[in-house]
Amino acid sequence: MAETSKFSNACQKAFPPDLTVTYTDKLLLLGGYFGEILNIFNRKFNISFKLNQTKGDQYGAIINGNWTGMIGDLTHGRADITTGISMTSSRADFINFSPQLFDDKYEIIYRTLDQYEWNYKFYLQPYNTQMWLCVFAISLTVILFKVLANIVSKQKHFSSNCLNFIDELLLCWPIVLQGNLFSFSLTSMKLVYGFFIAFSMLLLVSYNSTLTSLLSVTELKIPFSSLEDMIENTNFLPAILGGSNLEEIFQTPLYQNKSLRRVSTLIEGIELIYNKKFGFISSLKIVQHLIGSNCSFSVAPRSISREIISIGYSKQFNYMEFFNYKLLSLKQYGILSGGFKRFYPEQHSCSENLIHPVSFDQIVGLFILMMSAILISLIIGIFELIIGKIK
Repeated sequence: MAETSKFSNACQKAFPPDLTVTYTDKLLLLGGYFGEILNIFNRKFNISFKLNQTKGDQYGAIINGNWTGMIGDLTHGRADITTGISMTSSRADFINFSPQLFDDKYEIIYRTLDQYEWNYKFYLQPYNTQMWLCVFAISLTVILFKVLANIVSKQKHFSSNCLNFIDELLLCWPIVLQGNLFSFSLTSMKLVYGFFIAFSMLLLVSYNSTLTSLLSVTELKIPFSSLEDMIENTNFLPAILGGSNLEEIFQTPLYQNKSLRRVSTLIEGIELIYNKKFGFISSLKIVQHLIGSNCSFSVAPRSISREIISIGYSKQFNYMEFFNYKLLSLKQYGILSGGFKRFYPEQHSCSENLIHPVSFDQIVGLFILMMSAILISLIIGIFELIIGKIK
């Protein structure tokens, strides 16, 4: 088959590693994943291609009832095939698709925030609610037992026992009880308080170790988890590649009247999210090729959609079955999967040190409380000395 087929591509140099186009000594050189497929058809199956520049450099979307970009070229007969097209139900009514070449996801890409999310409830998190209630119940039981022992042994007045109970409630700490352990006259009280001190010390060690680990591990603050969350709960705005199939999402009633920024190139989209509060919706496989291992960018936990990527044909293309047969053969022999691994390498997440030293701002509340207590104690002590000298 020595037929010449027309080939339409959206933006020749803006979408590597999908496709790259270079001219050397007036020779057309195709690179990238789809460029390699077309080169195989050219060398092995004697298929030549004529490259047409798509008007507007767009994939294709319905604007005012008409298809734009590469889809428009196929529907209006200006091209026979095009590469890197997402299979959608709206496009299937106007063009044909090859078998699936690979699948892809549309993610919300944004600039990584510099601040970390601190949870100041960490001081309660080492123990769950049941454990805190258990500790409180044991401490209260020991206090009541001591007050009861005082009533039995010393026969104190009821009001005196009430004041004693308040003192015990405030001072029933292991560090305080250690000094009073041998002052009890009852052996049973010494035994109870000995076990209580040992129990409290074990709890304190467990609490301190767990609290230290919780304070040392921080989570990077995530401004939003999904597209709906970004639009409704943050001041981030969505940005998409103009004329792509993502236009269909923002034509639905849920997002139809929402603010939207359209960019003409991927580089423009990356610069936009780096300099302003935007979430750029795109394929991470393609964007990763541009940003590399730059850890200044993050991805929202929930992706927008999962798409099937294929080659698109015009409805009038006579050799669609031939192309599909050859593509399935390349897929069967592992040539397509090998090319995919080469042009879309595995995305490596940024290595982040999850352990952070406990910073002063995490304990500033306790520090202020401690210093305030010391200051108040000094003031009261000074007044006591003054009053003592006056007397």
